Order: sequence, then structure tokens, then C-alpha cells
Amino acid sequence: MWVFLGVGIIADIFMSSIEVITSQETITETKSGAVVPVKVWNATVANLTLMALGSSAPEILLNVIEVFALDFFAGELGPISIVGSAAFNLLIIIGVCVVAVVPVGERKIDGLDTYACTAFFSVFAYVWLVVILKMITPDVVDLWEALFTFAMFPLLVWLSYAIDTGKIGVPGIPKHSHITKIGTSHFHPYEIERYLQELESEHGHLAPEQREEMMIAALQSKAKPSRAQYRMMATKQMTGQKKMVLQKPAEGGKAVELTSIGDGAKGDVKAATVVNFKASAYSVLENAGKIVCVVTRSSGEGSLQVDYATEGVTANAGEDFVETSGVLTFAPGELEKEISVTIIDDDEPEEDEMFIVKLANPRPNAKLGSEGMTIVTIIDDDEPGLLGFKDEETHATAQESDGAAHVFVSRFKGSSGTVTVDYTTVDISAIGTNDAAEEKRDYIVTKGTLSFAPEEMRKEIQIPLIDRKLYDKAETFKVVLSNVTGPNEKAALAEFHNCVVTIVHNGDTKDVIDKVTRVLNLNADKYAVGTSSWQQQFASAFTVGDDEGADGLEGAAPPTAGDYFLHILSFPWKLIFATCPPTDYANGWVCFVVALVYIGFVTGMISDLANLLGCVLGIENDITAITLVALGTSLPDTFASKVAAINDDNADASVGNVTGSNSVNVFLGLGLPWSIAAIYWSLNGSNDEWAERYNSDATPEALTHIKGSFKGFVVPSGSLGFSVIMFVACALTALALLGWRRKTYGCELGGPAGPAYASGAAFIGLWFIYVTMSILQVKGIISVSF
Repeated sequence: MWVFLGVGIIADIFMSSIEVITSQETITETKSGAVVPVKVWNATVANLTLMALGSSAPEILLNVIEVFALDFFAGELGPISIVGSAAFNLLIIIGVCVVAVVPVGERKIDGLDTYACTAFFSVFAYVWLVVILKMITPDVVDLWEALFTFAMFPLLVWLSYAIDTGKIGVPGIPKHSHITKIGTSHFHPYEIERYLQELESEHGHLAPEQREEMMIAALQSKAKPSRAQYRMMATKQMTGQKKMVLQKPAEGGKAVELTSIGDGAKGDVKAATVVNFKASAYSVLENAGKIVCVVTRSSGEGSLQVDYATEGVTANAGEDFVETSGVLTFAPGELEKEISVTIIDDDEPEEDEMFIVKLANPRPNAKLGSEGMTIVTIIDDDEPGLLGFKDEETHATAQESDGAAHVFVSRFKGSSGTVTVDYTTVDISAIGTNDAAEEKRDYIVTKGTLSFAPEEMRKEIQIPLIDRKLYDKAETFKVVLSNVTGPNEKAALAEFHNCVVTIVHNGDTKDVIDKVTRVLNLNADKYAVGTSSWQQQFASAFTVGDDEGADGLEGAAPPTAGDYFLHILSFPWKLIFATCPPTDYANGWVCFVVALVYIGFVTGMISDLANLLGCVLGIENDITAITLVALGTSLPDTFASKVAAINDDNADASVGNVTGSNSVNVFLGLGLPWSIAAIYWSLNGSNDEWAERYNSDATPEALTHIKGSFKGFVVPSGSLGFSVIMFVACALTALALLGWRRKTYGCELGGPAGPAYASGAAFIGLWFIYVTMSILQVKGIISVSF
């Protein structure tokens, strides 16, 4: 048991190196040109490779070491310890987790698609063992069987990755979109923007301060530790080291409900009236005598005043028009007012000339809109003109929070008569939709016809935008003009009749996300697991209990007598393993390699001690493997899964990781050593050696196979085969029970107290059935033929 304590400590150091490795980021450039950090490791791939290796390293290395230690003959302890550990993981750990969350609510698996994949393989892996050990070539693992077993590991990783990324769908299970975090990652803007979208979708517009406070509270509650950190917390509790005290989620599985908004949060502020010119440009013939510009307001409530004045551009006041200024007064209910400007006619030939009319100082409770100024062009021809975009208006930019993109179509070289032009939007990188509720769309597809009345020179097109609250965005679409109609068929398209619109992120959204990111990242170090120096590691080895006031840990308390006892018990291991290189070296890889060597050394001790213990107590190795060895190597994972179940808002870390680890244990823990041994005997095999060693243990069929052209590895299946079959039966029952709980109570863990305790007892009862039947078979009390 003391050696189990040691392997738990070094396994956690190994996990911390994996945590640092899987937290690595790389800088990439998005299609919009923004440079953002992204994870090097996909979360699912990391969990099924390095993370699974970290949690299952003792069992995997036990099999590898046993093969080499026994000169490439099969051992009795390694393979069956894999099955015993799988039974303990699936039955005991889940049973404990079902009951552990009863006081705090319920937990269900969010990533059902990935879970379905790992759950299938967690049973298939052991069915496959029965097939190769009992059916194809009894008691013999041929080379192709060993290689196929090992090849199932990358296949499982690839399938899980494809399902997680949406490349493959699981029939009957909708893809669940959720953020999965690995490593001690800090918060990034591209993660936070999703929560901002959810917040504003639920509560509408909020004051900036309210948004920031609610975002910080919600995201801090979701900042849960990773699988590695949960396991390390459990080991710290077992060794008297300082602990992390985590805030538990609120009832119902949500850490913070985004509903705690005070009265008036959605805003009772009276909206300001918007004042605009009706048209953004006019034209007038010199002999028209005057031009009338119409001013509108968005609401007729109350009275309103706004100042106006003319200003020359290329036209001169006093020569081409009469300078005009004043105050427009809107009476209650009045929505439009007119400004009349006198045009001066002269006999000199001249180019078109322009002046502007500007609005200013709208009052009370009013503001200028996008058309607070209009351009008046004085012309002396009678052509209908050309319709299109000015060269400086062939590109437009709009923030996604603006509500609409504004595009302006102009009339050139004439203003006589009424002319029309059709317009439509066309996707480039932005995606249009007819349904504003459709996900991942950027704007509403817009088409129609613009009509220019005589002397009107500029009209506006508004394209509604969908505010997705994105942090970094630069998506484009274009507005295309076509089919111009006018008097005498002289109206036509101008040179520029396409306008490209770029939708960019909201500056206010960016400011909020930046501020929330800074606040959250200040607290991220409390979940850090890496080390930067040997001094830090040795200081931690000498630390007893909570280091009060350090590392921003909450709930720090003086060490208890139990902490001192556990610290003294585990101190030799702490001191030895403090010699591992810090995780800051080479991004954790140096620590990874050295810790793996240490795990191999301690696992070798476990193998010898387990055999010695069984010898002096008269316990068969098979029984030792499925009880003591399985319990000792799985105990840290039990505590880790329990903490994860209580502190997470779902059951993914506590249930989903069990099925993944059980699959990896077979494909990697047995596939790798069996492949090594099968290759060795295929190259150096001696039939006489096999026959002599297994003459009394192997089946007649196996001995016949051995005496032939043997190219494989003999694994007497006796108790191992029976143990596997018993595990498969119990595993199918356990998975069916989880499915029934999901359908009946809407969750895998927790729920109503009575059924939860009954389910927990059922899971643990299945484990006792598995152990009891396996022991009876080993003892020869029961005999089962296949």
C-alpha cells in the first residue's frame, strides 16, 4: 500500500507534465487577418492519448515490464490487472459518483456523441479479448491479432476526434456544441464571446458594468480544473499536501444562473429620437429657382428643434445659391419638415457644383442619424443620369452591432425624371440568410428596387446585420445593382455598380471581452499545476497541509494531525520525486520522460511485491491482480472522479473518462506488450520452449498450434478469459443502467436520493459479483467451459 502511495505521487507529477504539454498554444492567423492563439492539442485527442496514459500508466507499464522481466513469456499479474482495473473503474468509480452528487443536484453527460464512441469501444475491447483468447486461436495471440489490438488505439483516437469535431455524426445523437478545455489554459476572447452572446440573447441590452460583472461571475464558475488537476487534488488529500478548495456549482448543475439582474436591468431609459434628412443627396437644375430638402424624425412624441445651415463645397454662396440657416421646429406628432434653399441662375457655362445642408444640435432627447447632412448638386442638363456607386463608396464597413449596413447609391450626370434600379446582396465570406434565428449567419439577404424621383441624387440601402457578438470578425458580402429604368431609355448603370460591405466586430464588445479576459486571467494561476524550478519542488515536498495565503487558494487552514501523519508517510516519495525536472523545461517533455522512468521503476516494485504478498498469504496472482493491484492503481482516479462529479456542471469528466481509459487500457496496455512479444517470438520463436513452459497450462488446441509453424505469443486464457467474460456482462449491465437513469431521471449522476443510492448500490454490487465469480473460478469452485 505504501508503494501504491508512491506510484500515485509520481503519476501526478507525470500528469502535471502532460497538463503543461497539452496546454501549449500556437499563434495562427485567421482568414480576416487577425492573429490569435489556438490549442496545439485537441481536447479529445489529449484525453485519449497523453491524459489516458497518465492515469493508466501503472497498469500499462506493469504489462510492458512483466513481458520483458519474464523473457517475453506471458505473466499472470499484468493482463488480468487490466481487466480488474477496468471493472473497478466502471463499477466502483461510477457507483461512488452517482451517490456523491446527491446533495448538490444532478449531472448528465453533455458530450453524448463522444461518450457513445468510447463506451462502445470500452466493451468491444474486452469482447475482442474473448474472441482472440477463446475463439480464433485459443490461448494464443497471433502476430496479426496483437497488431490489430494495438492498431485499435489510433483508430479510437481518430474516431473520437472526428466525432468531436463534427466530421462524423453518431446516429440518433445530436451533435452537442460545447467548449472543452484542456490544460491550465487561461481564458481567451474567442472563448468568452460565446458567453456574451448567450447573456445578451437571454437578457437583452445591459449596462456595460452589469455585463462585465455577470460575465466574470459566470465564467469564473465555469473555470473548472481539468482531469489531471482533479487527480492531483485527490492525491494531495492522500499525502497531506496543500489542497485546492473549489466552489461547488449551484443546485441543478449550473454554477451561476444568469438571472440575477436587478429591476430595470433591461433599461427603462427613453429612447432618443433620431433626426435625418430624407435623402442623402439632391440635385437641382440652375433654372429651378429653389431646392427643397426634407428632414424627418423617428418619433412624433413631443416637440423637437434642430439647427440647420448651408455650406459651400464647389458651389459658392451668393453666386450659386443663397446661404441659408435657421431652426426647424417639429410640433407634437409632426414627422417631417422642409428646408428651402434658393438657387441662383446665371448664364455662364460651368460644371456641376455642390453645396451641403447640415443639421446640428437636435433637442430635447434627440440625436442625429446617419443622414445628418445632405449634398445638393446644381446641374444644368436635362438627362436622367447614371446610377451606381461613387468610387469612394464602392467599399463600406459596418459593425455587426449596428443593426444594419448602410450602402449609398448615387445618380450621376443628370437628374431629370424618375429612374429605378434593382439591387441584391451576394455572399463573399459573409453568409446571408432569410431567417435571423439561423445560426452562424452574418446578415439578412436583401433585394429590392430603388426609385429616384426627379432631382434626387442619392438613396440609401439598408441591409440588416446579425449580431453574433464575435470578438474578431471581418466578413464580406457585396451589393450588386442591375436593371436600370428611366425616361427615354437613357438611364444606365454607372461605371461602379458593385459595393463590397465588410462586417467587423463591435468595438464595445471587444472592450468588454478584453476587460473580462484580463480579470479572469488574473485568477487563472490558482489552477496551475506546473513548476518552474527545483527549489519550488523541494519546498512543496517539505510543505505540510495548506500553505495558508499562498497561491490564492481559498479555504486555507492550518494542517491537522492527519495531514502530518500522511506527510511523514509519503515524505520519502515526495523527496525522491522532487528530483524530476520542472515542467517549465522543454514545455514539460523532460519531466514527462523522467517521470515515466520513475513510474516504471515503482511499477516494477508493485509487480514484485504483489507476487510476494500473494505467495506468503497463499493468494493466487489472479486474485491479487483483480483486487489489491486494481484497487491500488485506481484509488487516485476514484477520488479525482468524485471531486470532478461534485464540482463540474456535467458528468463528462467523471463518467466519460472512465470509458475512454478502459478502452485505452486494452488497446495500449495489452496491445503494445503483446505486439512486442509476438514480434519477438515470430523472429526468435522456439516451439520446444513454449511447449515445455505451457504443457500443463495451455489448452490442447494451443499446444497443437504451438507445435506448428508458430508465429505468435501464448497467453493462457484460463482465469483471464473467464474474468473478461464476467466483466463484459457486468459492463453491459452498468452501461444499460446509466442509459436507463438518463431516460428516467434526465441524468447519469445524482437525481432523486432514493434511486441514486439504489443505483450506487447496484454498481458496487456488480463489482462484488465480478470479483466473487472470478475468485470462485480461480479457486476451482466453479468451472465454466467455453
